[in-house]
This record gives sequence, C-alpha cells and structure tokens, in this order.
Amino acid sequence: IINIVGANTCSGFVQSLPLNLTSIIEIPIACNAFAGQSSCNGGAIPGYQENIYTGILDMSAFSTGCTWTISYSSCCRNAAITNLDNPSGQNLYIETTLLDGNIVCNSSPSFANIPIFVVCDSIPQSISNSIIEPDGDSLVYSLVTPLTDQNILINYMPGFSATSPLNTLSGVSFNAQNGQLNFTPTTNQVVVMDIFVEEYRAAVLIGQTRRTMQVVVTSCNNNSLSLDNVSKVVAGVPQSQGTSTVFNACPGEDLHFQLNLSDIDPIDSLSLSADYSSLFQAYPNASVHLTYPIIGTTNVALLDVTIPAIQNNVFSIAFSDNSCPIASFQSFGFSILPTNNCATITGRVAIDTSNNCFASP
Repeated sequence: IINIVGANTCSGFVQSLPLNLTSIIEIPIACNAFAGQSSCNGGAIPGYQENIYTGILDMSAFSTGCTWTISYSSCCRNAAITNLDNPSGQNLYIETTLLDGNIVCNSSPSFANIPIFVVCDSIPQSISNSIIEPDGDSLVYSLVTPLTDQNILINYMPGFSATSPLNTLSGVSFNAQNGQLNFTPTTNQVVVMDIFVEEYRAAVLIGQTRRTMQVVVTSCNNNSLSLDNVSKVVAGVPQSQGTSTVFNACPGEDLHFQLNLSDIDPIDSLSLSADYSSLFQAYPNASVHLTYPIIGTTNVALLDVTIPAIQNNVFSIAFSDNSCPIASFQSFGFSILPTNNCATITGRVAIDTSNNCFASP
C-alpha cells in the first residue's frame, strides 16, 4: 500500500492505494556455479528478492498547483544493520514528491539498478546510482539520512553520518552530478544509506525522489575488477581521457567510446551485468561489443559502445567478475555534457508571398 498526500492547492487530500504484486525476481548475487544455492532456495549463499508492485491513480481531475508526496512504509528494517540505531525498531520509508506548479506533464526519475550490493571487505568498490530521466530534466544527487516516517530521521550509531555511512579505508566519494559512489570498506558490516535526487526543469525544482540502498560487506578472497582507461573514438581513432567518465558531445550526435578493464585474479572472468546497468534502458538502440579475453593477456577486456543520437544524460555500465561463490559487481556512472560549440536555434520560420524566408524569434 502506498500513501498519497496533497499540498498547496490540493491540501487536505489523503489517500491510500493498494498495489498489485506483479512479479518476484531473485537478485543475482552468487556466481553461475552456485546459482540456485542462495538463502532464497534454502542454501547458504546470501539471497535477496525483488518484488514489483504496480497500481494506477488517476489525478487528472485535480487542477495544477498541487504538490504530491507519494510514500511507502514497511515495518521493520533489518536487525543486522550496523550503522543505524535500533534498526529493527525503525520503519523502511521511501517517498517521491511531485512539485506540480504549472507543469502539465512530468515523469519521476527512476533508478535503473538494484539497491542491494554484496561487496568484499578491503576491496575498492564502485556503485552507480544512475537514473533514467525520460523528460531530460537536470538531476542533483545527495547522500541523506534515512527516515522512519515522513520528516522523522533515524539516528546513526556513533561515528556514522549521511556522508560517512560506513567504515572505510579513506572515506566515501560521492558525485552529485551522476550519483557515483566509491569507497573501500573495512570490516564486515551491513549498511543502509539513502540517495536523494532533486529534479530541476529550467532551473526550477519540480520533483524529489528518495531511495534506500543496502550494502553488505563480507570477508571474501577476491579482488575487484578495475576500469583502467576510457577513450572517446573520433573519426575511428580512440582518444584516451584517462579514467574520466564524462563525455562532451552535442545532443543528437552519435557517441562512440571504448572502455579498458582488467582483473588481477586469473580465475575470474569478466562479463557485462544488465541488472546493474542503465545504459540499455537509457539507450536501447546502443551497440555494445565486449572483447574478452584479449589475446595475449590475462583477464583484460575491451568494451566498445556506440550510442546513436545521444542526449544530455547520465547512464551506468556494470560488470561482474563471476567470482565464486559471490561475484563482485562494479558499476560506473557516465555523464554526457554539451560542448561549448553546441548551437540551439529556437523560433518560427515563415514564408511570405515573395517566397522570401525569414526567422521570427
């Protein structure tokens, strides 16, 4: 059941909407050799399920100027959580807010990957919180304190905070432009963190979305794969930009780039992970080719990607090292920003009786 609360011109509106369970999917945590041996199936490997609920609420009868807060709450959180005070006594609470104003139509941004990560102690981790934003609105990401109910914060255990939610070797790096999260965890721990996304259109805040993510840190004998180089291909020639994941391009252009990856564990094998990637949702017509292994090397891969008619957008690409029993997933966020020479022409074109063409702004 989700709750809908109205404000501004719809102040006083409150409604609960029952949702229908449409699917149950087990999240792939174990490697292929241990598939079917998770705790979801009575095994010892950590297992998690994604339950998808859907429902329809018709708001067309309401006038513009409403603010809608749509929320979900469930008791109670995981008792094994180590960074929150009294976790089993706290609700899981998430919400999205639509600041309607005079906006005729708006689609809330949606996270493209699964909010459960099982990672190895003392191994660098890259987690993308990439979002699908169909309207092309600007997004700003931040790490915030989890809630137990609307506007009610959960206290952290001593030593933790919204921007420092887990024990790490050298802190947490978080990118406010694309939601990329990087850290090297220390000690076994179960960590909850909330990702807060603000949506802007023409510099006006029109929506907010909150998501809860859980990271399980465990001891395992595995090294993470690494992104070694990013190259933008121009006129058929790869041009290295180091490990920068920002591409400068004009909307409507084709984007061609390559990624070089490696893994120092010789028994691992590298593959793309669609479950933790948003590329295929943001650009379903993208051409992707993975060359692995590269002849004469050990665990080195080359990913070649071509995206036709790009937009100013963010997306993620994730990889698995297929380590057993628990595979390591690394997801990398990418941003497409316009170059200084991109031109935007607005106005109307008319033709007079003399067949002379002129532009009217």
